[in-house]
Amino acid sequence: MNTEQGITCHSWNGSKTQIVVANNSFILEIYAIRGETWDKLHTLKEHHQLVSAVDWHPITNRIISSSHDRNVVVWEFNEIWKPTLVNFYQTRGVLDASWSLRGDKFVVGTGSKNIGVGHWSESLGLWNTRRIKNFTSSVTCVRFDESGHVIAAGSTDGTCKVISTFMEELDASVPSNYRFSSVKSFGDTLYTLTTGAWVNSVSWSPDSNWLCVAAHNNSVFFTNISGSEQKKTWNSKPFMSVQFLNENKVVAGGFDYRNIVFEKSGENWGDAKEGQSVDDGKTGGIVQSRVKMMAKGFDGRKDRDTMATKHKNTITCIRKIDAERYSTSDITGSLYIWRI
Repeated sequence: MNTEQGITCHSWNGSKTQIVVANNSFILEIYAIRGETWDKLHTLKEHHQLVSAVDWHPITNRIISSSHDRNVVVWEFNEIWKPTLVNFYQTRGVLDASWSLRGDKFVVGTGSKNIGVGHWSESLGLWNTRRIKNFTSSVTCVRFDESGHVIAAGSTDGTCKVISTFMEELDASVPSNYRFSSVKSFGDTLYTLTTGAWVNSVSWSPDSNWLCVAAHNNSVFFTNISGSEQKKTWNSKPFMSVQFLNENKVVAGGFDYRNIVFEKSGENWGDAKEGQSVDDGKTGGIVQSRVKMMAKGFDGRKDRDTMATKHKNTITCIRKIDAERYSTSDITGSLYIWRI
């Protein structure tokens, strides 16, 4: 395994003791975290091109991975990790993948403008998918709300849409206290946010009352889907990943190598200039790191070692650990765990 290629994405297991990492290649690796050491447990090989996304469900213990090879794989563990067939043929690469909160559905976005919503089919003995085509360009990021009745999906067509994904056989018994529990359709666009540039990342608040959207024009949007849209223009480079930590805090990271926390006061989100930079290059917010997932520098530039930030290149993925901790990874192969 060539770990010098960096980290495309990562995801934690339910107990936050293991992590699956896509090393900017066709291979997935699983590490166990033991104190300050990271031990490689498994190497997963099923894809043939770059793995674009990975998501490890905390309850079912299943891992879903997507790739530019146009395939989606669900991994099951029984002494060893085994790939499970997913019925989802595409003419272009799959760009993102994510589980629902319950783990009985997944959603994927593709370069062929399609969204696939997958579920296990007993009759077919495989993971089957239903398609949604509500975009005019590639679907770059997809996430379920807490009920699983809707998704937020961002695209290179400059829009983020909230789309219904209700399936009678799976969702009929979902409690009615979720925000979108009343949605009983599939494939309908319920809300559209125009961002003015392609969308890099989306994230729901834990209660699904707010949606955060990061666009490639340095803008971060906060919307409650029912009338309030707040656009914040970041005064540096675009964010590649945004993640709600709780109902009032969002962490974002991207091309300027820092992770920034935005906080909500009342119903208003702070302007970008009020964003709290967690990373000042010191040990402040960091609680643990895996900074040697690569043996050498990414491109030989020595000046990166003297930069003020911990990350020396683009942050590609942010994952919530709990309400106070999260992890960030970058394209040089560094991964950090932070506490706010």
